[in-house]
Amino acid sequence: MGCYDCCVRCIGAVPYPSLVATLLLYAGMALFCGCGHEALTQTEVLVETYFARNVQDFEVMASFIKYFQYVIYGLASFFFLYGILLLAEGFYTTSAVKQTFGEFRSTHCGRCLSLTFIIVTYILAFIWLVVFAFTAIPVFFLFNMEQTCHDINILAETTPSINQHGWICMDARQYGALDR
Repeated sequence: MGCYDCCVRCIGAVPYPSLVATLLLYAGMALFCGCGHEALTQTEVLVETYFARNVQDFEVMASFIKYFQYVIYGLASFFFLYGILLLAEGFYTTSAVKQTFGEFRSTHCGRCLSLTFIIVTYILAFIWLVVFAFTAIPVFFLFNMEQTCHDINILAETTPSINQHGWICMDARQYGALDR
């Protein structure tokens, strides 16, 4: 068997759908981590700049934000490992079973492994939708507060009847983000 036959056999055993899904998973996790980290950092700056009246308010919010940043990093590492497991399972179910048993046969272990990963993936997809919903709310509040601050600052500059300080735009206490 020559080098060409070996390369063709090796390339034919690659589970391309699993490889593409793994790359999409990693791209999504990178996007989630980057955007989540940036949104939390900007929220911290926004709270520190506009809303922190005393040090205790800011310390509580800063520790809360740091906690969520660590949660984001933990989720990223978990999904990185889970993506490797799914990719390995994709390689196992395509190449090893094909070489050992032929094209259309599978083992009980392979079926059980695939079923387990499918069930776990559906459960994780549901949990991920819940995580997405809870992480979308703070991002919405960040953009809402930034836009309101921007609009009030522009109105304060252009309208002489609005007597507004540049550092006051709204209070995070009305959203329940800080204690009264």
